[in-house]
Amino acid sequence: MRKPPPPLDAQAAAATCGFVESAKKDLSIVRQKISTHGDVLQRRWVRRSDKERAKIVLNAMPEACLENFAWARMQNGLARKFTAFLHDCGSKSMGRAKAAEKLQELSSAYEHRSRKMYLLPYCDAQTLSEGPMALLGLLHHRANSDAAAWVTFDMEQTRLAFEGLIARPSYNPHAVVMYGPHFGRLIPWNKQSAHQEDIIGYPRAVIILEAQCVLTRFLRTIVDLILKNGMDAALPGRSQWDALVASEFHAISGPLSRRLDAFNAPPQYDIEAIVRVLEERHKAMLDEIEGLQTDPLYFRNHIQRFRDSTYDQTQKDDARDIFIVCLTLGYIW
Repeated sequence: MRKPPPPLDAQAAAATCGFVESAKKDLSIVRQKISTHGDVLQRRWVRRSDKERAKIVLNAMPEACLENFAWARMQNGLARKFTAFLHDCGSKSMGRAKAAEKLQELSSAYEHRSRKMYLLPYCDAQTLSEGPMALLGLLHHRANSDAAAWVTFDMEQTRLAFEGLIARPSYNPHAVVMYGPHFGRLIPWNKQSAHQEDIIGYPRAVIILEAQCVLTRFLRTIVDLILKNGMDAALPGRSQWDALVASEFHAISGPLSRRLDAFNAPPQYDIEAIVRVLEERHKAMLDEIEGLQTDPLYFRNHIQRFRDSTYDQTQKDDARDIFIVCLTLGYIW
């Protein structure tokens, strides 16, 4: 006799907690292997060629995008497939039912192939293979930080998957705790907690937690592949790895893109530090305005800095001076 299915809330809670526990387990294994064989891991990864590293990335996650800027490439690919579908509908004069069936097949096949790419758009084979420090930074920072520290970043990275319904999120009226010891727990919706982003609505939260789970499984798998052969003869240790960590992985660089945030330390939101910075900036701004309003010499020096700069050099001198004075007066009024 079959057991009755659990209530929807129980299913939703099991899904979120399952993602959290799976991610914790994978990261624990990654931390242990870095602690024991960090030097071997970084040496083998750095010494490989770009093609060899790309092959390992694709072995660890076959669904990974081959090239960087995955979002744009995936959207372009989807648009081409949809255009081809519309062309087939017009040329073959298929009925509405047949067209709907074909569209569903196209959508399902595309979702199956691209789901992980949309959840982890920064984990493309090109980015992780051409810059060897990217993967090492990703391993270190994810394995040594709390999952809650990455929620804001992962929310932004999965925005297209969620808003475009690529990932087809599940629905539940409850919310999910996204910080602290109860991270991933299903609780009733609370307006104040949601405003503080202590909780996130279930459809959005489950996508974020799934993305974290997919990422940690990928990291665990790729570490296993790098360390796969010849570990018996390799000397354990992590002194070279610690040196890389101290150098911040040689200050990971690359194209100006938020993709780089994935390979650096997670953002730290210290509200007291933020308030101190804002107070200092506010005080400096008031001091400057007071100087411009009360000190003629300071005002002249301010105008002269504009004149010495390349600011709006296309205007004639008189017109330029009038413009600079008006701009300065507008700034202090």
